[in-house]
Amino acid sequence: MDSYKIKVLEGICLVVTILLTHVLLSVPSALITQTASSTLLNIVYVAIITLIFFFIIYKLFSLFPGNNIIDISGFLGGKVFKFIYGFIYIIYILGMSAIIIRLFSEGISLISLSHINVTFIILTFVVAVGITNYFGLKSISRLNIFILPIMILSIIFLYFASTGEYTFERIFPILGYGAKETFVDGISNIFAYSGIYVLFFLFPLLTRVSDFKKIGISSILIYTVLLLLSVSALLFSIPQVAETSSPLSLYILARQINLGEYIQNIDAFFLLIWIPFLFEYLSINMHFALSTFKQLTNTKYSKGMIYCFCAIIFVLSLLSNNMAEINMLNNSFYKYTSIVFVFIIGIIILVSASIKKLIQNLTKRGTQNNA
Repeated sequence: MDSYKIKVLEGICLVVTILLTHVLLSVPSALITQTASSTLLNIVYVAIITLIFFFIIYKLFSLFPGNNIIDISGFLGGKVFKFIYGFIYIIYILGMSAIIIRLFSEGISLISLSHINVTFIILTFVVAVGITNYFGLKSISRLNIFILPIMILSIIFLYFASTGEYTFERIFPILGYGAKETFVDGISNIFAYSGIYVLFFLFPLLTRVSDFKKIGISSILIYTVLLLLSVSALLFSIPQVAETSSPLSLYILARQINLGEYIQNIDAFFLLIWIPFLFEYLSINMHFALSTFKQLTNTKYSKGMIYCFCAIIFVLSLLSNNMAEINMLNNSFYKYTSIVFVFIIGIIILVSASIKKLIQNLTKRGTQNNA
């Protein structure tokens, strides 16, 4: 485990970065595909459910001060279960990192670097992430405090700069395909919040338990506002946005912005902002994959595994042959695997471990009373 203790602001930035990266890529168009004109209403609905989910895990984590989800899985099922669950978590993190890095690399290659092989772009990302992780969580977190606000400002700018193209009537009908599709089938859109898995690892990194609550609520609310801005900008300004072939959702907005005769084609400027932001996302993912490996193997130093994990991400990112396969992996792996792994299995482990601890406490209390 990393001995560095993060502050509230650092924690919020870490969580928002993991959540916001998917908005840069496919989440907005995926949400619009699912719920059409009711997407904004659905996001608010899903955000409320996510906040309820967070309050539940906050209460459950409070029973295990100083522990993360891997520690709690060990308490619940012993070393074997802890190893299996932790190993699956590493695969999940590395798999998502590989998909994201391939999608983004394909995107920037298609947009402005068509003369450069995608493999080289991916390799550049992987090497940079390895170097960043060599310096540990402190460096990653401190750097993220500067990069994330710039990313947030770019989204706010895109929203207001696109207002001239808005057709607000696209929000109608309010319930889109219908109430069932918005509130029942649309609950699957909670996958857009699956980046809160980072919260499962933050508890041991905090100086105070109360910081966990502040970080969770603040990051979910900040992300919800940014998601609403991104989706509404696409929904109001781009007809049939779900059918676009661009792997970068926000780039569609950046490409259409025209600030006058002398300021045009500013989309390249946004790429300069998004590239370091993606570095941060990958670096954070890599850190938690490494820290999980360190927990499972009880190794004192895990820096040697940086090269191994970088190689795994590099190889995984090249397994898909075309964009159709990558998009299918992203839509299926990220959406459904994330829902099951983060929201269902995660809560089952926390609830089961809490019940086990309650039983142990009651048994211990009964033994003491009998004595």
